[in-house]
Amino acid sequence: MYRSQRPIEIGKQSAEVAYKILNGEEYEAEIKIPSFAVTPENIDQYNKADWQ
Repeated sequence: MYRSQRPIEIGKQSAEVAYKILNGEEYEAEIKIPSFAVTPENIDQYNKADWQ
């Protein structure tokens, strides 16, 4: 089993925080982005674009 992390979502969240920092706005110091389990039983539900 693998835990999937979504790099595109991580990048989006990082960019949003960076803009807030640059604009002197308040931001969350810790942002949790959910991951999900990829197993042989559910691998067909996901395509390569889901992990990009």
